[in-house]
Amino acid sequence: MAWKRIATNLSPIFQTACARAYNRVSTILYKSRIPFTTYDVQDAFSWLMFPIYEGATELQFEIDAQVRVKSYVLPKDVPIETTADRFVNNYIVNDSRNRSRRHVIIINTSTNKALEEQICAKLDAFTQRERAPRESFYQVSTIPVPALTLTPVHRVRCYDKIFVNDEGEVFVTNIILTNLYGTEICSRISAALLAQCTRYKEFVNNDEIFAALVKGYAEADAEIVNNCVHQIYDAKLNELNAARMAEAVKTITTLATKDITKAAEQTVVEAQRRVQNIEEDYKDALGRLRNAQLNLLEAMTLGTTEREQQIADFLTSITPNITHLQKGDNNAIYLSYKTPLLYFEPKHMELMLNSSRPNPCNTAHPSIRSLLKEVFIDKTYQFIFDTGVDIDLRYNDIYYWAPPTNIVLQGIPNPHHKYYNCWGDNKPYIKKALVAHDMIAAITQIIAAFSGMNLTDTAVVRRFVEEELMTDSYKRIPCLKKLATGELFTIEQYCNNYTAAQEANNA
Repeated sequence: MAWKRIATNLSPIFQTACARAYNRVSTILYKSRIPFTTYDVQDAFSWLMFPIYEGATELQFEIDAQVRVKSYVLPKDVPIETTADRFVNNYIVNDSRNRSRRHVIIINTSTNKALEEQICAKLDAFTQRERAPRESFYQVSTIPVPALTLTPVHRVRCYDKIFVNDEGEVFVTNIILTNLYGTEICSRISAALLAQCTRYKEFVNNDEIFAALVKGYAEADAEIVNNCVHQIYDAKLNELNAARMAEAVKTITTLATKDITKAAEQTVVEAQRRVQNIEEDYKDALGRLRNAQLNLLEAMTLGTTEREQQIADFLTSITPNITHLQKGDNNAIYLSYKTPLLYFEPKHMELMLNSSRPNPCNTAHPSIRSLLKEVFIDKTYQFIFDTGVDIDLRYNDIYYWAPPTNIVLQGIPNPHHKYYNCWGDNKPYIKKALVAHDMIAAITQIIAAFSGMNLTDTAVVRRFVEEELMTDSYKRIPCLKKLATGELFTIEQYCNNYTAAQEANNA
């Protein structure tokens, strides 16, 4: 990252926001003479990617399109009037590339003060024009200029260009003219926009923490930002998880117990029908009837209260490892569960790494080979899996389930389930438990399946190495636990540390 001060122990929310910013914040800094880089811009505007929870379970982001930041420098030794017209029309009025909700144009005016004055005069005139339907209108920006000023000789002018489409969506372009253009100006601009974001300020609902967050972005200090994010989202996620847990526990206990008496009654009816219609099977049907009657009496006597409490207590006991739990359609339960990789055969990985024949492990990048050795052979690190399952209570079956993109993963998915929906020897026990309405046994078997990996399955190992360890999809998720210290690392951090150590050894 391009932060002046790098944070340690990254919050998953902060890490996800930065990753989203790298994909959603784009820049055009061509010939602007601005010393900050694309990475500075992406870091500065990462706050726009923080989630905002509305209600018990709704999650939204401040924007749903790209953020674009562009920067230009005023040319020297040019005709002032004609250049001002052309510059304003080409780079501000007729900017056809603005298809994002948030658009920032930074104009470096240090090279031509006279041209700067002409451009400001034209923009001032635009702010006085009457608004026309379906056209952009201009206003003097609400960004406080003193918040951006770096020195007594720093000249800053700010304008807003606003467009509202037929669907009522608002597109804002912030235009900042500045004669000082150090790296600090980018962070200041973003922090000023954050300070004005009423929606996010209300979401934080703590003036002291919000002020600290704005200060962290103004100073490009990732440590301050990360600490604020920890404080904000720890409380928010606890509230959210508690609401989801209460709803899910209620749903699961209802679905797992409501059909017990009904099933016993249906068995009685079926047995009675067989007694009446099939004389030759009378004795057998009468026996079924008597057994069904006993089951019905037992169900009516015992009730479901004790079973409900057992399920509720069990779900509460595993709550720290549940990353998502909710009711789906048609009596389905969606569960995402975090568990360490516990069950595997080290000798199979040793054979692959030492084999003279190419395989997914011994042909991987050296840093990935080192990672596989430290996890599966040396056992100095441990993979953390975060895998989703769709528990189908209607047909008593299970399927791999991919959590929605707004869920912050706390590990990488188990490749057996993600790529092949394979549950191994656990599958028959899971289905048997679901048929018997034994939700505790079913979830316990599911967790056991999540915790294992068959290293002799070459197809699974190949996709695990090539699609989870060696691509950008999962490299920023803290999924590696160092067993000696308990620290969590991302795959990217591990590979960077490996490279740094190799360079130090070769120096």
